[in-house]
Amino acid sequence: MAGSPTTGPKPSSWTREASRDVEREAFTYAFRFGSSDIWKIGHTVDVSKRLKQVNCHIPTEVILEAWNAEYRQRWESETDAYAMEQRVLKALDHLRTEGERVRCSEEQLWSAWLNGIGA
Repeated sequence: MAGSPTTGPKPSSWTREASRDVEREAFTYAFRFGSSDIWKIGHTVDVSKRLKQVNCHIPTEVILEAWNAEYRQRWESETDAYAMEQRVLKALDHLRTEGERVRCSEEQLWSAWLNGIGA
């Protein structure tokens, strides 16, 4: 749960050109909040980095729980990873809470996950 106190980023001017290649390897993920029945379904090219981002603003010194990466499925492209994310969310639509989050048992999640893969 560790981090050290920071001062936050110093304001600075910058210019950047952005591009994105959706044909790169990506993952569909299922994060679980602690040991609860709350799951976050998404897609990313870097699961560890995404997990860190999602946990960034949780005051773990108070809540004592965080998101954990429970499942990940590798895909050849971001388009494929996104498609699986949408299939899983659609299967669990009746259990959605907020955004890409659902409240369900691990068994329900696993069933939707396998269907989302196409297994």
